[in-house]
Amino acid sequence: MHQSLQHWITLTFGSRRGLDEKMGWSLHTTDRWYKKNPKKFLMYVTELTPYIDVQELQWMIEQRLHEMEHERHGLVANSE
Repeated sequence: MHQSLQHWITLTFGSRRGLDEKMGWSLHTTDRWYKKNPKKFLMYVTELTPYIDVQELQWMIEQRLHEMEHERHGLVANSE
């Protein structure tokens, strides 16, 4: 079942901060990666595989990148 990256994080860890805490990452790491570079989650694919299939994670990251591209174009279009 495909879901968004945000939805998976929320369902699995309660919040982005919950993922930070579970993985032992510094505060706001998940937030930064989600907003700016979701591909960074793949650096920790081994640690994340108990919670998600690798292919599913890759799909969600690609969808997030697609969303970010649309958001970027939307911001540019709205600023003109």
